[in-house]
Amino acid sequence: MFFRQFFFKLFIASAFLGAVSELAFASPTTGNHFQLDKENPWAAIISRTVTNLFPNSKFKWIENKSNQDSIAELEITEPLLPAISIKLKVMNSGPVNAFAMPANSAEEGSAQIILPQAILETISSTSELAFVLTHELSHIVRDHFAPELPLAMLTESQRLHISKTHRNWELQADSDAKFYLEQRGFDTSAGAKLLANIHDEATNSPTANHPTLDHRIAALAQELLPLRLK
Repeated sequence: MFFRQFFFKLFIASAFLGAVSELAFASPTTGNHFQLDKENPWAAIISRTVTNLFPNSKFKWIENKSNQDSIAELEITEPLLPAISIKLKVMNSGPVNAFAMPANSAEEGSAQIILPQAILETISSTSELAFVLTHELSHIVRDHFAPELPLAMLTESQRLHISKTHRNWELQADSDAKFYLEQRGFDTSAGAKLLANIHDEATNSPTANHPTLDHRIAALAQELLPLRLK
């Protein structure tokens, strides 16, 4: 997926799409810089960001009505990226946290990226949105999913190993997202900026499944290393 080389030709944005640049925006309830869709105020922002991230892929809204969850289809067909079908779901409710689901967990057979309204209202730029999307894409492409097992079935050593694996997955997805943003001309500091604005509920406990936000921000400040997926 995220190889340490330019795997795209630079996308020359048309006047219709606009340049791949940093565009700050506020919550649709307070106004933003985009022409908003009357049915889904986030549709234009998401569409613009996805188009700039994946210029050779297909993206369309299939359910987009006010006061309901909105669903879009994304068919990724980028050079050196695995061909993959993803459903992007914008939820009217949910936590301040996006998440990914593997294909085998959904009846329609596509992997999913879930964007609750709360995380969208925390995001303040297209680069931050791009970071969230590519972070979740990394989880899907790298198959960062594990079966849910009752804790009673696991030894303490197994629980610690699983928790450490989950924390490493998060750091890996952050690094992948930062690298992808660099290749597509987005602000590579966007991930750290977004994480700094989110309330941290993670702890330094060895059984925590997420690293603390301070840990993630510090890791994002490090120099990017070559990433090899094949």
